[in-house]
Amino acid sequence: MDKLRPNSRLGGTVDETCFETYYVVMNKPFKPAAVLPILADVAVSISELKKNPAAVIEEARRQQVAITNRNRAVAYIISPEVWDHILDIFDERKLERELADHLDDVDDAETVSIEDLLK
Repeated sequence: MDKLRPNSRLGGTVDETCFETYYVVMNKPFKPAAVLPILADVAVSISELKKNPAAVIEEARRQQVAITNRNRAVAYIISPEVWDHILDIFDERKLERELADHLDDVDDAETVSIEDLLK
């Protein structure tokens, strides 16, 4: 997978796990639901966003904002702090997977006594 953009928090590139998840989700066949939830505290139409983008971005610093088109969410705006928290969760999940892989390696390791090591 191509490295898309630099990000110093994740060792120089955006965590590939984020993009793998995004790729899987975005490439599933599209089946529109009968009722789609808006997963935000505030919803703003694209027209309102065009009229006053600064106000919408300011509101997103306090709570997540859904951007709607014809009463359907088409995008979400979140604060940088929320985005950092999301990245932290991805980092923790990545470390958990790496730890689990290493623990599997430990189970397969050979046992050596201290006396053998000191010889």
